[in-house]
Amino acid sequence: MKKLILIALAFSLSAGTVVKAQEKQSQKEIFQPIYLNSKALVASENYQFVAHVIYNDQGRERLNADENSIVFKGSEVSGKLHSFAKDKSIVTIKASNSTTTNSFDDDNQKISVAIKTDRYELAIEVKPNGNAVLTITNKEGTVLHYAGKLVKP
Repeated sequence: MKKLILIALAFSLSAGTVVKAQEKQSQKEIFQPIYLNSKALVASENYQFVAHVIYNDQGRERLNADENSIVFKGSEVSGKLHSFAKDKSIVTIKASNSTTTNSFDDDNQKISVAIKTDRYELAIEVKPNGNAVLTITNKEGTVLHYAGKLVKP
């Protein structure tokens, strides 16, 4: 009788594991709602990049999100982003005639945005989990990388 109870207990535990394994979602399924929200935000051409970190091959530095953002509204781009503290510089972007190219890779859930202004080229890569990387290149060739998020302004 004890063996029968142990066998029944073993089957009940393994059945729970099988059900759990079948319920597990793929990473693509988990990130699908986030990707669709990001895609809709970029397609609206009315969003804000909020920077949390600046980084390069030398290191990274946390930024105050309240003071480091760029707003994209149609062909208008405006905002300020701090550089590394040791550089004590601020990138100020204000353009009313930028050109924007959006690319949506639905299979890999990645979004690419390229923006050209008269002084800067900006590239935004949005990952499936909603994190975004902004790369800014000025006319002199200086490149800055920022990690952050896209949000509604």
